[in-house]
Amino acid sequence: FITMSPTNRYTTFTAGNVGIGNTSPLYKLDVVSSDWVQARFSATADGYAPASILLESEASSRGQGIYQYNSVSKNSWFSGVPYSTTSDDWIIAHKLETTAFNADVAQMSNALFCVNDNGNVGIGTDSPDAKLELSSAQPRIRLTDTITGVSSGSTTGAIDFYTSDASSEGNAVNAKIESYADSIYGRLGLRFFTGGGGAPTQAMTINWVGSVGIGTTSPQSKLQVAGGIQMADDTDTA
Repeated sequence: FITMSPTNRYTTFTAGNVGIGNTSPLYKLDVVSSDWVQARFSATADGYAPASILLESEASSRGQGIYQYNSVSKNSWFSGVPYSTTSDDWIIAHKLETTAFNADVAQMSNALFCVNDNGNVGIGTDSPDAKLELSSAQPRIRLTDTITGVSSGSTTGAIDFYTSDASSEGNAVNAKIESYADSIYGRLGLRFFTGGGGAPTQAMTINWVGSVGIGTTSPQSKLQVAGGIQMADDTDTA
């Protein structure tokens, strides 16, 4: 091997492994330090991501990615294309080891988050059938409002439905569901909006005590309707 610098910080072995701060490198590049270990790639050139890292494998089904391992907690993480798959999926995987780092955390079976090559995203599943699919026992989605002390009537969270067809009244949010502070912050109701042209109007309200208003924003009973009601095939309105 070839050793450079009197402090033995750079060692090249004839097997092709390079050690920085390490005289017995086990990998093609093995960096060891008692301080922070950092790498920097800086480029002043233009072009397609000039400061980049390319991970390429010429072997089929071998994957490419980045490992993270905590030797104290024994937690292994992997992000990249998983091992033993012929697809172009990208995953974030986790595995709790018992003794030392194990590269098989890169298996698809350890994936917590998966992006398929068709653009579908799965959390808790490696085969999502929709743009976003969550899979677990009793899955839950939470929207957290970080603003404190909002006034009555203020929106605390929303789901917008956006249309992209510009030929009519598209390219806008034309329906949405909002949660709102009802009377005081912490008492929440729901507002449902429908419409077109980017200006949906409030069609239904459920206040914090569970009263439903259709055509009114402040229902005074369990169900209050402002306008006619049609029951079954009855064409009369009341």
